[in-house]
Amino acid sequence: MSFPFDASEEQQTSLKLQRITAERTFNGSVVLLQEEIYVNLDFTMPYLWLPGDICDHIASHFRLRYDNATELYVVDDETHTDLVARNPSFTFSFGNSAGLGDTVNIDLSYAALDLQASWPIYNETKNYFPIRRAANASQYTIGRALMQEAYVIVDYERRNFSLHQAAFPAPNAQKIVAISARDGQIHEKEDSLSKGSIAGIATGSVVFAALLVTLITLLVRRRWLLTKSQSMSSVEEVSISEKKEETSELAEASAKREQLMSSEVLELQWSNEVEIDGKASAAKLLMLVVPVAPTSRALSASALDSR
Repeated sequence: MSFPFDASEEQQTSLKLQRITAERTFNGSVVLLQEEIYVNLDFTMPYLWLPGDICDHIASHFRLRYDNATELYVVDDETHTDLVARNPSFTFSFGNSAGLGDTVNIDLSYAALDLQASWPIYNETKNYFPIRRAANASQYTIGRALMQEAYVIVDYERRNFSLHQAAFPAPNAQKIVAISARDGQIHEKEDSLSKGSIAGIATGSVVFAALLVTLITLLVRRRWLLTKSQSMSSVEEVSISEKKEETSELAEASAKREQLMSSEVLELQWSNEVEIDGKASAAKLLMLVVPVAPTSRALSASALDSR
């Protein structure tokens, strides 16, 4: 039988849990759940989240101890040994209506619910029973503890699912059943691409190649321009350095030339007769060595001429 999807997108695989019974408990055969509840199937949860009174009712028949710190139902060593020897069984009945005639029964052994918790929950390994007290009706969940003995088939096209008892067939035995399409036809996937797809792929490839070539060209040109700019800068630096050296040499030569020109030997000769002690005598000779500046050379010469 199949169950319709729930209206909530987060809990689509929800259904009614109508009854839970157990065999070979410490009190014999008992009914653990009599009034149906609406539960969600969630494989990500390891526990069975049930109403608090149902959890306490189960604990009373299996001598479980509730740990307030971890909120787990712990099984002490002695009780665990007795339960393993008794090997109680459980039956979970799911259905769409309140009647038990139209139900799916999932049977579990005690081994499927015999779990252990260790660090970081407990420092030492402890046995526990995987039932948890739900805070409200929206938290009622059947988790992986039940799914070890069952499996779910989900048909998203028809928006329904079904729950089945795990068969555990012999190794390598397979029975694969196909789920047909809603219209009853099998739609085979086309092996080849359409002409439009091929044209689109070709156009995209050409555009991509053109962009790639353009990008490579821009990168190469940029690198060439950078290298050229660096070369021109080096040449300009060398030229400036050479010009500075030439200017320095010219300045030094000019300074030496001016220094030579500023020193002159002036030889002035004249003869004049003077009378000394009543005798005529000729005076001759005046040699003058004067360092003068170029600008004052003309002035000195004119002064001498005036004498």
